[in-house]
Amino acid sequence: MLKLLCKICATLTPSDIDIVEQMSNVATILSNILDMDVFLDCPTKKEDEAMVVFHARPEKSSLYSKDISGEIAHRFNEPAVFRTFETGLPSRNYKAVTQEKANVLQNILPIFNSLDEVICVIIIEYSEQQREFFEKEYNKKAAGILMGQIDSLKDRVTEYINDGIIIFNRNGYATYANKVAKILYEKLGVPSIVGESFENLYFERAKYNDIINNPDEYKEKEVRIFDFILNVQCLVSKINEDVKRLTLIIRDITEKKKYEEELKIKTVYIKEIHHRVKNNLQTVASLLRIQKRRVKNAETKKILDETINRILSIAITHEILSATGIDTISIKHILEILCQNYFKNNVDKSKK
Repeated sequence: MLKLLCKICATLTPSDIDIVEQMSNVATILSNILDMDVFLDCPTKKEDEAMVVFHARPEKSSLYSKDISGEIAHRFNEPAVFRTFETGLPSRNYKAVTQEKANVLQNILPIFNSLDEVICVIIIEYSEQQREFFEKEYNKKAAGILMGQIDSLKDRVTEYINDGIIIFNRNGYATYANKVAKILYEKLGVPSIVGESFENLYFERAKYNDIINNPDEYKEKEVRIFDFILNVQCLVSKINEDVKRLTLIIRDITEKKKYEEELKIKTVYIKEIHHRVKNNLQTVASLLRIQKRRVKNAETKKILDETINRILSIAITHEILSATGIDTISIKHILEILCQNYFKNNVDKSKK
């Protein structure tokens, strides 16, 4: 079926078709591991159309009601597919419309032949609800794939990921580092990664074999080094019964942490502003009470009472905001305090 569809595309040579056929195994592996729909699309003679030559469907969570192999993908529905065909670059988190008219997100990798021509693309599709899962799980599950069944694609797949990735061999020496990792380590004063031992590249005192044998103890850490804050994950993948390898995944979270710290400071400032506004409003209310006691006109006293109640109502809101912030506001609590103040004022009036 796959070979027949490739021939219908009329853009592939026999050797190209062999490569596409090999990639169908990769697509199946990715679908099984990520639990998502994975496709192979090939270009056709029409520049705005591509053909789905292979569809790997997960057992439970497919976004499709059937296998769509043989159907046409159009440029206006799946622009990222044609972007990758034309540029040879991966496309990440692009919106698309499926053949069944559903909105999805696509991650796309180009597949090249010996002439460095894009002959096919691998498409991973997922819904908006699956996006967070994909971002979190893709790195973890891709590690085993990279070091096993699709080792030949590791350069392209890992360059597609925004985190730094370093792969170590069974002896604990780095055999691969993606561009993000190289740039990060250069900033840390390490000019070369490949060939270095794990102990020289890790951010804490730890032995390679200790992590291989006890991966849960080193699974994920937050490390501060120089001016950087890094999230570091050690992922151990079993190649076979006797061989395990380690992948180091490094995410620079410096800006995220700075933003969180700034947000905390701003929250404190905002609470202080609410506190001061509340105090000022209560001061105004007190001055109006003094003024009310001095006047004799009943209508004027009534107007002053209404004004005081309104000011105190506003002050209560600021009081609660100064205590809890804007994230958690209990309307019930505000109403209870308003009622208390209302009855208190009425009791005061009746006594007088």
